[in-house]
Amino acid sequence: MRRGFTLIEMLVVAGVVVIIALTVGLNLLGFIGGQDLDNATGVILAFLRDAQQRAINQEGGRYWGVRLENLSGRDRYLLFSATDPNLSSFATTSLGYLKRSVEFVQPTANSSSTILFNKIRGNAWAEETIAIKAGSNTVNIRVFSDGRIQ
Repeated sequence: MRRGFTLIEMLVVAGVVVIIALTVGLNLLGFIGGQDLDNATGVILAFLRDAQQRAINQEGGRYWGVRLENLSGRDRYLLFSATDPNLSSFATTSLGYLKRSVEFVQPTANSSSTILFNKIRGNAWAEETIAIKAGSNTVNIRVFSDGRIQ
């Protein structure tokens, strides 16, 4: 009677271990991508609400908004103020970048989107949908002309 494992038994066990490791690894990557998407969504919502609140408070007597730029490379978003609604003169207050695993779907590639809020009422000049993607997951943020952000 021989004791020990055969080569076939060891290969089967190694195969099962590899399959389990791949499954865990892929699930972990999906989880991390989902966390990156949630974090990016939260930050952009905070930028939008900050711009809206600054417009309501008429901070600096200026118009306030958020610009989203889908650049080749790394997408970014910025909080800005302007002296007039035509944005002929504006100043950037804060700038942020999406992680490389997250990207804008809307605005589309190599374009930008500007969301400007009215003074006092805080409603947006135009309705806008922002779509952010990480892996196969996409989140939409809607800015309505009546000022709602969801």
